[in-house]
Amino acid sequence: MIDPPFWHPAHCSAFIFDWDGVLVDGPLDFSPLRDRYFGGRRVMLLEEAERMEEPLRSRFLADLEDLEVSGASSCVPVDGALDLIAHLESRGIPWAVVSRNCRRAMEAASLAARVPLPEVTLSRDDFHPPKPDPAPLLHAARLLGTQPHECAFVGDFVYDLLGGRRARMRSILVNRLEEKWLPLADLSLPTLRDLLAVLGDPTPLVPWEYSSLARSVGEEELKRRFVTVALVEARPGFWEDAFLAASLGCGGFVTLDLEVDASMWALSPSMPVGALGRPLGEVLGAALRETFPLVRVLDDWPDPVPVTDLLVRWTHGG
Repeated sequence: MIDPPFWHPAHCSAFIFDWDGVLVDGPLDFSPLRDRYFGGRRVMLLEEAERMEEPLRSRFLADLEDLEVSGASSCVPVDGALDLIAHLESRGIPWAVVSRNCRRAMEAASLAARVPLPEVTLSRDDFHPPKPDPAPLLHAARLLGTQPHECAFVGDFVYDLLGGRRARMRSILVNRLEEKWLPLADLSLPTLRDLLAVLGDPTPLVPWEYSSLARSVGEEELKRRFVTVALVEARPGFWEDAFLAASLGCGGFVTLDLEVDASMWALSPSMPVGALGRPLGEVLGAALRETFPLVRVLDDWPDPVPVTDLLVRWTHGG
């Protein structure tokens, strides 16, 4: 077993995959559409479509779907895709597909490449807006019966990484290791076969949110810091201090038994407005886990370290 703050995809409860370029591959060329509608500019097609007025938007989306469907008949499986699916299914690990493709093209590609679409398959026809909006990924996690932070999302494009980050999932980049994308990934691998090999060798990995800290202080220090529990009190800057402590490796927080009231915004203006009237620990925990999904917020803890003391210690090299 690998204890937090470390992780490994072998211990994820579910996998969610992008489709094109990850499980199937085909010769799609969008340049004719870009030439026809956008003067040859390399734009994100679905996002640009949102800015179009009717009937141009509908005509463009119909042309896009026709192009995707025609290209789907030439799709082949990505090397390692079928073996990886078999590996997950043999271990009872649920998996899903979330794609920006249209449903018709995905089904045609599945037939051509003989790569099955799982029961939980979400295309752009099923969810709007598509990824990198986190909503389709979060919905897929719910359908799989797991929490987002327990999922691994596997993609081959920066939008996959952005979507995974925003959905609080472990994000794995495969097949296209663009250097500028790597800092967004929890794990980057050249191929799906490399991912399959990694799944057979579960060694501790540093998650994305602690990667720069681990490089700075070392993995042993990160491990030591993570078991610390900090006390967050309602004093000036308490909300910001909690986030700073989490970024420095604190893995546990406890608060006084307080409901958030209007006076607290004078102390920490960055606290979300929706916090009013809710327990401070509940609100703080939900906010922290947006960025630090492994962090715990506890009801009680013997002798927690005041978060201000912790920050003095860690920012002065202690």
